[in-house]
Amino acid sequence: MCRLFSCVVRVAGITVAMAQSSIAAEPCWNRRFTVQQPSARGDHAMAYDSKRGVTVLFGGWDGANDGETWEWHGSVWTTRSTSGPVPSPRENHAMVYDSQRGVVVLFGGLGQSGYLNDTWEWDGCAWIQRDVPAEKPSPRSNHAMAYDSSRGVTILFGGWTGATNGETWEWNGSLWTQRPTPEEAPTARASHAMTYDSLRGITVLFGGNDGPGDNETWEWNGTVWTQVCPECDGPSPRWEHAMTFDSSRGVAVLFGGWDNVNIHGDAWTWDGQAWTEDCGGPLPRFEHALAYDSLRNVIVLFGGRASSGLDFVNDTWEFGHLGLGDLNGDGVVDGEDVPLFVAALLGT
Repeated sequence: MCRLFSCVVRVAGITVAMAQSSIAAEPCWNRRFTVQQPSARGDHAMAYDSKRGVTVLFGGWDGANDGETWEWHGSVWTTRSTSGPVPSPRENHAMVYDSQRGVVVLFGGLGQSGYLNDTWEWDGCAWIQRDVPAEKPSPRSNHAMAYDSSRGVTILFGGWTGATNGETWEWNGSLWTQRPTPEEAPTARASHAMTYDSLRGITVLFGGNDGPGDNETWEWNGTVWTQVCPECDGPSPRWEHAMTFDSSRGVAVLFGGWDNVNIHGDAWTWDGQAWTEDCGGPLPRFEHALAYDSLRNVIVLFGGRASSGLDFVNDTWEFGHLGLGDLNGDGVVDGEDVPLFVAALLGT
């Protein structure tokens, strides 16, 4: 459970040092309030650009396919307009950050024309569509990707191509290569989640919709898939959840999802040995996105769907130590941020 100390904030003369101070005994989920943010949506994708220190969001569904590019700087959302080609509006695509080449990689999704299998990269200034050879993943949505920083490749598994898919592919920046499917591998599935554990050099996969729904944990070491801890207590079967790797704590973090009946609001961590239920906070949801901000050591969560209907949300949450910041996005930390800080502190 999260424990917060009581605090007194001096409205006049707030300093940056105070703004960065933490008042939480343990890291918790804290809602961030901003003047401008992306519209309510689900099935978008996010990735953290560690070179520029921003979380990048693209696309999603907000009643129609969306094609906007947004960046979260830790206190404000900024929409990015580009003058060149951009990915077409889409949902259920996947994105990762390639730290060796300094680009966000986007693949596939579902657009107005159907399933897509285009590869795009965002360098912070422009989207560039990569001209790749004929060998590449088939058009699909609801797949998952993770970036293996030790080998310098983006890993893609599964998705929906009109049926669930069980292929493993890797992108090295110029070529897509399908990896042989070993005898032991995850079943074909969609709407699962993956993240790369940079401490252990392992890609972690959890859950997904393989018909009835799944709660298996699998790991990919670059050569083989291994199902781990099949008897462990952990998250219930689910899909449309999200995962990221919290390098400050050395754990993969999972939040939310649904199973066609229940919408989940629980958070879990995986340390390579066991699943542990973590501090919860945001409204239960699915079709949201997570990214880990390694500069500020916080997990960023945005949006999703809060019911089985079209109840999309556009709230921003961070998992970390709560401190007063530029919560209203006016560029300064001052007394106008205090009411928003108090609201976040009280969870209102």
